[in-house]
Amino acid sequence: MHEAIAPYLTLLMQLLEIAGAGALVLGFILATAVCIARRVMVRWPQSLATARRLAAPSWLALRFWLPRRLSRPSLSNLHLRVLACWQSWCSYEQLSAGRRCSNSMGVGPGSDRSPTFGTRSTFMTGATWVFGYGSLIWHQDFPYLDARDAWIEGWTRRFWQGSHDHRGTETDPGRVLTLIKSPGERCYGRAFLVEPSVFEHLDYREKNGYERIRTETYFEDAQAPGVVYVADEDNVAFLGDAPAEDIAAQIRRSAGPSGNNSDYVLELACILRELGIDDPHVFEIEALLLGASDEKTEIPD
Repeated sequence: MHEAIAPYLTLLMQLLEIAGAGALVLGFILATAVCIARRVMVRWPQSLATARRLAAPSWLALRFWLPRRLSRPSLSNLHLRVLACWQSWCSYEQLSAGRRCSNSMGVGPGSDRSPTFGTRSTFMTGATWVFGYGSLIWHQDFPYLDARDAWIEGWTRRFWQGSHDHRGTETDPGRVLTLIKSPGERCYGRAFLVEPSVFEHLDYREKNGYERIRTETYFEDAQAPGVVYVADEDNVAFLGDAPAEDIAAQIRRSAGPSGNNSDYVLELACILRELGIDDPHVFEIEALLLGASDEKTEIPD
């Protein structure tokens, strides 16, 4: 009997916790309204003190108690669900705006351009999750609101993209990561929640063939819409597949304004191990760069 009603009791407790959080938010809103009334109704001299007394417990609860409650596994994805709903509405608004201006921009059904997918002109509204699978994981030169371990479905990382601007030159490009479609695979990395203003910097950083596309971002306890930078095979800097030894040799000799190409690989391999991410392609190139290939050398008698 107890086992039969246990799930219902758990659900009831979660609902009560969420209701309690809602009551705290409502209390804070009411207290704020009283504070505003103080500015309008000057003849009410005690209203400011009243507002402070009302707002103090609600604000403290919102600041300290609520985050701890939301850190529980059963409720920790609540803010992600709210964010996902907001981003879905923003995406709808973007799509509607794109359709309205399709006649003047040459964008719309039947066109290979889209205002909401795979173009730098995409207008982002609200905080957005950016999935990092390469240098974004270990080199964050941008502000972000949150960072979490994450993955995306149907992609795998490969050193198939040429780097003429960061880790190589025009005449001797390096090799950096891009994503290759791979049905059934998961690409693990880190997701960063950023404000729309950050994309101006990220778009410049991820130049030379990368496009910002939409993707569903998965976390351990939730999922949310986001974006990822991908350099597809149609961009001019795409180098494509090659034997691992050739890739390692090209990386070993290449360098650019951002440093040696080898450092890019070694830093990435290091952070992937720290995150517990196993990527055979990255680790194979790392081993070749370090001269520690799996092939055994014969020892002369």
